[in-house]
Amino acid sequence: MKRILPFLLLALCCACEKEEAVSLETLPGFLRSQKWTGASVRTNAQGEEIQRDSLTLYFVDDSLGLSRLHVWYLDNYSREVHFDSNLEPFRYKVIGDRTLEILTYSGLKVRMELDQPQRTLQGNWDGFTEWTAAAIQSEDRDKVIKGRSQCGISGPELFWLKSYNILYLKGKGPMFDYPSREKVPWHSLGITAILMDDGITSLGNWAFAGLVLKEHNVVDLHIPASVTRIGDYAFYRCSPLPVSFRNVGNLVSIGEHAFEQSALVAFSAIGNLQTIGDYAFHDIPNLKLYFEGKSVKQIGAYAFSGFSSLSPISIFASTVEIGTHAFEGSFRTLVLNGIPSRMEKDAFVPYDGNANIQVPISRPPTVNGLPIDPREWTLQVPSGSKAAYQAASPWNQFKNIIEYTAL
Repeated sequence: MKRILPFLLLALCCACEKEEAVSLETLPGFLRSQKWTGASVRTNAQGEEIQRDSLTLYFVDDSLGLSRLHVWYLDNYSREVHFDSNLEPFRYKVIGDRTLEILTYSGLKVRMELDQPQRTLQGNWDGFTEWTAAAIQSEDRDKVIKGRSQCGISGPELFWLKSYNILYLKGKGPMFDYPSREKVPWHSLGITAILMDDGITSLGNWAFAGLVLKEHNVVDLHIPASVTRIGDYAFYRCSPLPVSFRNVGNLVSIGEHAFEQSALVAFSAIGNLQTIGDYAFHDIPNLKLYFEGKSVKQIGAYAFSGFSSLSPISIFASTVEIGTHAFEGSFRTLVLNGIPSRMEKDAFVPYDGNANIQVPISRPPTVNGLPIDPREWTLQVPSGSKAAYQAASPWNQFKNIIEYTAL
């Protein structure tokens, strides 16, 4: 048993090995140069050189690097065409103690074997086998500083890049939450349009607050169907371009103040949406709202204020809580397909009064209180059930109760 125990401990240690991010200070010696350049030459079937690639990796700081790819193409007349890409970010981490894994802006994963510097780059970037190392010189440092101000990391596997005032978000998974608008890395870069990859699962707190979206013919706010969460203040005061947002994907929650005082023109609450935070769509003049929240469980206080809707506001049994003044705006009909267990006073406030509340349930449902002022509403109930509602509290508080025939 004593002989077996050391081998068991060794096996357990190997099984528990974890992937960890690493700083430049702890990288193996040959990478502390901070700059590596690899080259490859590609030939045609006749062995003639047709392309030459050069990839430079700048290891900038903890877990972050910048890459620049130079490509030379030679045509049939031996004329050289040079393409020089912008600096793009990559993430890196050490796996075990001899392997460096790189995740690039374009989504490629590359592994550098630290004990084989002559054959160090392996993976999707096939062919880069000749590598030289150097420190970052002054001429490189200017490029790196500029590059860092134009791109970076916005999530564990998410990158951002600015080009011609367009913000590109590439990768997958969640975005970081930021503590304030000033802490968002692209906040002061003059962003006028946003393009996002499918695969992004969340938009962080304060992500796009205060941006002025006005160029590149952007007329709709395209949020990928993969997004399940929009954070607090994500589009707060985002203007002045009128944009619309139709939730047809997997969005589950919208945070507090998410679109408050933005230039949103229309919002459609359908799909799998469950939570709408306090003030999420507050103070958006003439917001066009289509609300049929069959899956919505919670609607915060003042979630919709200033909206207008020609279609009925439909509430279903799935909704558990509706905050005060949640629906405050211009609308004609509220349909209570189910009764939430908690509705704050004045949860529904029509600007012009004389609205209709429709309860398509023949037997008067039990409620603790009405979220409206019954003097300003007309109660619509199924044909043949008016007498039952007139005899039941608190429905008997309505002065106007009329019957309708369901289609």
